[in-house]
Amino acid sequence: MTGIPQYQTMRTAPHAARSFLEAHGYCTMHLTNRHYPVDFIAWKGREDILFVRAFSVRGMKPKKKYTAHLDRLRSFVSSILCPGRVELWIGGGLDWKRYHVMAGGFRALSGGLI
Repeated sequence: MTGIPQYQTMRTAPHAARSFLEAHGYCTMHLTNRHYPVDFIAWKGREDILFVRAFSVRGMKPKKKYTAHLDRLRSFVSSILCPGRVELWIGGGLDWKRYHVMAGGFRALSGGLI
């Protein structure tokens, strides 16, 4: 996905992701509790609900941090009772690498909003 605002630090990546989704018709709600494994919830209608964790590439080094975040997200997927999809977004420059996180693992999503 391209066209997102550039950001400098890990803290601003969730804000850039929210701005991107809002520009594409999603409503978003920032989660303020630091203990939640996701940064925000986004929805478009009743059927399209996303739980998103967003990082900059800089915020995801070294690689062992990936597994810790993915483990928390997979555990979250197992515990949520409402419909929706959990995604991990890793931004670098003007592009996002998006991953659909499931209880048993994750898969890369190609460009565009699904």
